[in-house]
Amino acid sequence: MADRVKEELFEDEENIWEFIYLKIVEEAKFTEVTDRVWGEYLRENGKIYWDVSDIREHYETEMVKTLHKSFMEDHKILALFKALKIPFPEDVEKFFERRVSVKLKVRHEILIDYRLPSTYVIQETKKKSTTIVPEIDQYYEISKELEDKMWKHVDENLGKIKNCNFATVSFWMKLADELQIRTFIGYDMAKHFIVLLRSCWSRNMNLKLKMGLLTDLKFRMSETIRQSMLSMYNVEIVLDDNGFIEKWKLIRENEPATQDSPSKRITQNLPPSKTRIKIGRWHYPVGTLSFYDHESDENDQPDLNSEHATSSETSPATKEKTPSLLDDNDSESEEEDKDETYKVQAKMTGRSAFLPYDRLEMAKFLYDEIFHGEDDEIKEIQPKGLTIWKKYITKYKSSRTAANLSSNYRKSFQSILHTVELPREKILKLYKHLKIEVDHSTKEILQKKFKANVEYVGNFVFSWTFVEKSNETPCLSPPKKRTRQQTPDSSPEFDPKSEQGTSRGATRDLRSSMRTNSSAENGRNRENRRENEKDEENEKVENEDEEEREMEQNSNSSDDWDNTKWIQEYGVSNRSIPLSGYLRNMKEENEEIGMAEAEEIDRLAQEKLDELNETAKQILSEDIQLQVPDNVQKDYEKQLEEILELCKKYAKDEEKFLEMIYRMAESSTTSKEEITSKMSVDVRRDNFKNFWDKYSSKPDTNTMMLNSSAEDLESSDRADILSSLPVLTNKDVVDIGAGIGRFTTVLAETARWVLSTDFIESFIKKNQERNAHLGNINYQVGDAVGLKMENSSVDLVFTNWLMMYLSDAETVEFIFNAIRWLRPHGVVHLRESCSEPSTGRSKGKSMHNAAEANPTHYRFSSLYINLLRAIRYRDEDNKLWRFNVQWSCSVPTYIKISNNWRQVHWLAEKVAAEDGAKETSFNELVELLSVTWQKEQEAWDAKLDHEKYMWTDSIFSTILNESVVPQNSAIFVYTPRSASPYVHINSHLLAEKFTCNVWNVELVPEFYRTSLTKATTLKDQRVRYGWNNNLQSSINYWQQKEASFDTLIATELLSTANDHELSALSSILKPEANLISLEPVESVDENAIRHRLSENGLKLLKIENVTEEAISQQEQYFKDHELSAEIIRKNWVLIHATL
Repeated sequence: MADRVKEELFEDEENIWEFIYLKIVEEAKFTEVTDRVWGEYLRENGKIYWDVSDIREHYETEMVKTLHKSFMEDHKILALFKALKIPFPEDVEKFFERRVSVKLKVRHEILIDYRLPSTYVIQETKKKSTTIVPEIDQYYEISKELEDKMWKHVDENLGKIKNCNFATVSFWMKLADELQIRTFIGYDMAKHFIVLLRSCWSRNMNLKLKMGLLTDLKFRMSETIRQSMLSMYNVEIVLDDNGFIEKWKLIRENEPATQDSPSKRITQNLPPSKTRIKIGRWHYPVGTLSFYDHESDENDQPDLNSEHATSSETSPATKEKTPSLLDDNDSESEEEDKDETYKVQAKMTGRSAFLPYDRLEMAKFLYDEIFHGEDDEIKEIQPKGLTIWKKYITKYKSSRTAANLSSNYRKSFQSILHTVELPREKILKLYKHLKIEVDHSTKEILQKKFKANVEYVGNFVFSWTFVEKSNETPCLSPPKKRTRQQTPDSSPEFDPKSEQGTSRGATRDLRSSMRTNSSAENGRNRENRRENEKDEENEKVENEDEEEREMEQNSNSSDDWDNTKWIQEYGVSNRSIPLSGYLRNMKEENEEIGMAEAEEIDRLAQEKLDELNETAKQILSEDIQLQVPDNVQKDYEKQLEEILELCKKYAKDEEKFLEMIYRMAESSTTSKEEITSKMSVDVRRDNFKNFWDKYSSKPDTNTMMLNSSAEDLESSDRADILSSLPVLTNKDVVDIGAGIGRFTTVLAETARWVLSTDFIESFIKKNQERNAHLGNINYQVGDAVGLKMENSSVDLVFTNWLMMYLSDAETVEFIFNAIRWLRPHGVVHLRESCSEPSTGRSKGKSMHNAAEANPTHYRFSSLYINLLRAIRYRDEDNKLWRFNVQWSCSVPTYIKISNNWRQVHWLAEKVAAEDGAKETSFNELVELLSVTWQKEQEAWDAKLDHEKYMWTDSIFSTILNESVVPQNSAIFVYTPRSASPYVHINSHLLAEKFTCNVWNVELVPEFYRTSLTKATTLKDQRVRYGWNNNLQSSINYWQQKEASFDTLIATELLSTANDHELSALSSILKPEANLISLEPVESVDENAIRHRLSENGLKLLKIENVTEEAISQQEQYFKDHELSAEIIRKNWVLIHATL
């Protein structure tokens, strides 16, 4: 399918759906979409250049997936889902329930029936004309009369619209509509305008507008025409090598024209030659027009004497082909050229694309719309809709449609906003206020390109500070990275046994790349780059070289290091003991190993180090500079130390020691990263197994929970976890890290089949003894990381305290495995100790010896949420899947008994990924988990962990009393923190003041973690926190538990919740429950608020404008907490409503 057809199909989707609705639903002419439908559509709409297969393929691969996002009326979309039996997954079902409050009947993901609410109004559809459109000829003749009308159309719009619009089909379609001729002839006129443009230079029109038109449309001008315009219009034109207008100026009457040709062409005194007009295939203009260097025909040439005439013969440099709209192969006879009419072929092969200038104009428009008036006056807009783009079309007189602009914004503009030529601060403001989601790669670009420290809430820009001021207004490209010029000393020649081991220039270059984490540059371009570097940068490089030379002189000069230079260069500190030298010394320290065995060990280790040196040689010769962050470098040092410690341990057992060294030496992998990864995995798994081997002799509950008082809480802890799981009847389950089977027993009592696994054999034996009466359990001794299962084979992946014993890479690998093992809509349950052990900070109850190494990772709770939400997995059928994280909350038993809110568990469902989602890579997720998300959480901890009070306290105190919040009542607190991280509610103050129980819902993982920290610090068990993706998710959670709250207190409830969620609140609130919400609004419209509440079953009792106090309290809060943050200067209203 041609690219032009693809792009046009996307723009025509609405018309296609309307046609299908008309033929299948209204007229009932067809019962399904077949090639007959497509053939009729093509005939009725004049799409002669489309093929049935094109539209069929687009419908099956693209349109059916996005029907629910169509701009048609909702009742039409639902009717099409029902009539065509298009898959209706759960996410689409929820989409319509929220959007229209429609009652849906769905079976096996097919819409069976639906019932629209009584308030839904169906507008009458205008009946389409039944006039039969005759078949369209392939060619259409454009007469002289029509040419005159075309020039008149140009004259009327010249100076009113952008010049590039004159080359667009939509511009000429408007003329076709005005003349009441078939719209599709606009294509022919757009093509014919290329021919007419040849005579534009001689037409009687405004000279400045004419020159602008010729310049913008890239008219290729011959030297003859240039000289003619000089003599006729006193305009001096400079042409570039391709004959396009580079610049021009009007010459004053007394100012002589330049004698030498301003063009770079070679001119000769030859008479002008005649050429024929070539009418070839139409290539839809992409931005601007360009031509091959054809000479003008006889009608285009002025009547000049031969002594003034010049040839358009060009130099060799100008004879290179440039993109053209004219095909030299489609020639016609001179007789045809003399005709007054021309046959124009309707075949087209391209379509107008969005250029950088278009996106710059869009960005400027959006910025002006948001930040109109004063600096603190911010307007909310909806760029994904059509209204805002209709305003854009009116303002800029654009020929594009609102649907086209909206589609480009959604599919392209957001992902390339950082490339737009606007000041960096404006771009960051657009990211923030348009709430554009930023992926990992774009975050790096924003940091490096804009030289800014950007803070994020989730994946959305929240605030930023610039590292240094930029003198350039537009942020066009990232700053140049410093590189070194290759010198004879930096030759890639490398001899690991030579005196130097590796050339100083090359190794310095390699080390420099490790420190700066810069990208590799080709050695052939170094000379040019160095010439462009500033003197200051060169000075820094020389200083660094001097420092490196001093470091090399001070480094360990023993022979042991000669063969370990590669490891040393890649980040192992000089204090680290070389592996070869360490092994050589071991024969002196361990008499249990004989001299012969020690020499053999030394030889094998030496061979492995030589292999590493060979890899370094290859890396240097190919001029590859690896990127290794500082944390990886430190981790590698630690890993090597662990390996050496393990060697010491194994040295007491000759067989084990030799086995490990042989395994290291015989590895086929030669890269340092893979070698150390394999080694460190062995070390970690051995440490992990050693950690649990100490308890293998006591397979009981205390051991499983590493708590000497486990019997006091085991049964209630188990009940908390199991009660949160879905119904498992006829489901298949895998219990990973099952231990002695605390959960396996109950799981097997309801599930169809259970696989119970653990890597400690004694635990599995105990598990089998406990569950011998159950015949639906399989047992397996093995590591969770190495577990092998078939894809889509289970309905529940259950873990309890597992990932805290896995490294970051292993954790990511396990999550990939979990989504791979699960069937569609299967769930994974995770439970981990976050930030601290299950026994809390107290050491008294812990069975772990604090003096011994602890392999446990007590990660932030937000990291697990972000990981589950970020993963996108593509299966064997090329379907993309993700996790829908349903909830996250603390385990109640540990709050009651241990005052520990950091025992957290999660439930996530495997669902189809959203449209346009991209598959996530393993390395990307590891980097996010181990570095990015960790740093983001630490940054928010520093700001929010030590809040003395909240600025909303005084505002809520004016309306909250014992009648609104009864004593011993249950309060539902909702704090989405959409406008700002500092807009939330002091739940602990509520619990203390009114002696009530509070459930606080957070929507941002990072703020959920800071709330858990606050709870752990204050230790008020009446306050609990939960994380949900949205309000509806939290409502679903409490509906399952059949909960009922007395009061709802919220911030930004109306601005973040949809009508479906507002209506659903009644299912978890008691009759006549109170609702209090602090809302930021653009304008205070009491009637609109009252109407919306009423439509969703709520009655407005009181509304109060608290804008002045809200702004004042924010200013004081930021001052007291020494924070620099944006004050939300919208109108603030305090709403009191009831059911």
